[in-house]
Amino acid sequence: MPGCTNVDIAEVKHFLWSEKKRDGKLEWEKHENLVRILSNDPVFDKWKRLYMGRKDRYINGLAIYKRLVELKEQHQWSDAELDIALSLSEEGTGFGLHSMGGFVYSFADGSPEQVETIGKQAIARAIIGAYAQTELAHGTQVSHLETTATYIPEAREFELHTPRLESSKWWIGGLARTATHCVVQARLILPEGDKGPHLFLLQIRNLGSKSYGALPGVDNGFMRLSRVRVPLSAMLSRFASVTETGKYNKPLHPKLNYGGMVYIRAGLISQGGWQTAKAITIAIRYTNVRRQGGGSLGHEKQVITYPSTYHRLLPILSRAFVWIFMGRSMTQLYSELSAQLAQNSTALLAETHAVSSGLKVLVTSISTEDLETARRCMGGHGFLAVAGIGTMWAQWVPSNTYEGDNYVLVQQVVRAAVKNLQAFLSFPNVIDAAASLPPSVFCLRHLVNPISVPVDPFSIPGAIHLLELRGACMVFEHNKRVQAKEIDGSADWRVARAVTEAFVARQVGQLVQDLDKRLSEKSAETLSTLLRLARSDSNHYLLTTLEAALVDLLSLDLLPSKKTPSKLDSASSHKDSVSIQEEFRDRSHELRSTIALLEEELLPHAIGLSDAFGFTDWELNSALGVKDGRVYETLWERTQLDPLNETDIVGYEEYLKPIMEYGRNILEMDKAALAKL
Repeated sequence: MPGCTNVDIAEVKHFLWSEKKRDGKLEWEKHENLVRILSNDPVFDKWKRLYMGRKDRYINGLAIYKRLVELKEQHQWSDAELDIALSLSEEGTGFGLHSMGGFVYSFADGSPEQVETIGKQAIARAIIGAYAQTELAHGTQVSHLETTATYIPEAREFELHTPRLESSKWWIGGLARTATHCVVQARLILPEGDKGPHLFLLQIRNLGSKSYGALPGVDNGFMRLSRVRVPLSAMLSRFASVTETGKYNKPLHPKLNYGGMVYIRAGLISQGGWQTAKAITIAIRYTNVRRQGGGSLGHEKQVITYPSTYHRLLPILSRAFVWIFMGRSMTQLYSELSAQLAQNSTALLAETHAVSSGLKVLVTSISTEDLETARRCMGGHGFLAVAGIGTMWAQWVPSNTYEGDNYVLVQQVVRAAVKNLQAFLSFPNVIDAAASLPPSVFCLRHLVNPISVPVDPFSIPGAIHLLELRGACMVFEHNKRVQAKEIDGSADWRVARAVTEAFVARQVGQLVQDLDKRLSEKSAETLSTLLRLARSDSNHYLLTTLEAALVDLLSLDLLPSKKTPSKLDSASSHKDSVSIQEEFRDRSHELRSTIALLEEELLPHAIGLSDAFGFTDWELNSALGVKDGRVYETLWERTQLDPLNETDIVGYEEYLKPIMEYGRNILEMDKAALAKL
């Protein structure tokens, strides 16, 4: 039965919160303390936000940040803890990109003097900043930005200019009302020519509401620059600089100032994991409480016990774990990159860019679908705002577009994979070739040193092997088609997905090994099974990633046959033919049967594993996801908070009464007309 788990919830929880050199139990206790402080403070009441207008939501966001600054001082929080607390508040504000994203981070590109002056002011929040990159008609290629920063040597100034309406900076979070300064991404124009995009500090209006009412507290703004002069010192100049005479000192790597986007992409992977975890916790709790059909009145089945329900929900639970762990891996990789950049080394820059791009696409696209799937599994009640998931989806769906549109980012993933392939094939021997491969495309080693498929292709090693082999072959075939100048509009998406899934599969295999070392025998066994179940797109991951990839696997002839059948004897009996058909049944059937068995195995643990995420009712902010199971009572209580329910009659005299009187008059006239007949 659902909920009958023997998993040590605390143990799994602490593993989720552990990181390299960080104790999971201690990190969880820090998080728990932050949640306790915020959830007991009326400023952070989440229910009241559902019925606020946009102006009130913006003001509410300001109040929240002011209170957070006060709490930081009171409890001696670090800046990192303040950012975590802002994230926990789940109110988008104009401060979001100040500290958690582009503005403060931009000073990593600043000179020591800029860090010491403006950077310190930004960290102390003596000024509030925004990050202005996107333009009204700009696509995703940063090198094609139209805003320019032309250096004028005689004045020792830059002239910032947006040459036309379409060049206006657009969608800039915090710019409309909150920010006092912004970092502007503009093409540097020197006497010797165009040097491409660079960052400039500018001391500094409203776009209107977003789709689905999302992020109403964020004052996204626009900006047009008409030959605005800023001093030479306004250019962030740690990696690249301009002398007083206009001479250009180029950076170690032309894309060093794209680091802000890579940083935010890295954060999106973890966010996708925890967003998925919230949605699946709500859905699993509600579908355990909700009963309908399949029995006599009063003894109906729990909705989660229906295969059509748990087949949709359990893989989402699996992916939540996988994405959280991948977010941890991405954070570690980014930390290593930052340490290298501090030593003026760019060795990890290309790999970090490729991995963060691939994972950003995979996690944001799948998690967006998963949130909607979880909501649908909750039936009609799931559509209510107080259910929580619909609002969560509206806040999260833009992640598919910002920090690089997913359909454009996959081109960068494929470009990096093809570049590595070409370098890889140029090595004179197999050993050197394999050693040269970065983790993002380590699957390519199969091309020169084929490894036999494990005996059980649907074991964890077998699934990893097949996904890596698929990724390698997809890149190889794509490279041939590119050289032949074949056009295929879906190729980049499919190849990038295959490469990234191969990378994740290998990471999952490593994670399972870590679980065996760090968790108790029973918990490790169950969570390892969970990771086998996690699915990609609408199917399981690792196993139903294979199912979703059957077209690739079969077209490339990668799926091994269970047994090579001998030619059937024409004299074979019907009975013998049936037994032979059973013996040689296709591997896809075996794969789906394995998935079904895993789902039955995991169903009793669904509540326990979702509880291991550790969410409080305040964090989930869902009437249907309350831990005590009183979903209907909570739903009733929360709907009473709607302003429309404050009085019995709203708009009666002005609108309803005239409408009904008009209808009654018509009936009276019809009645009089009939009486005359």
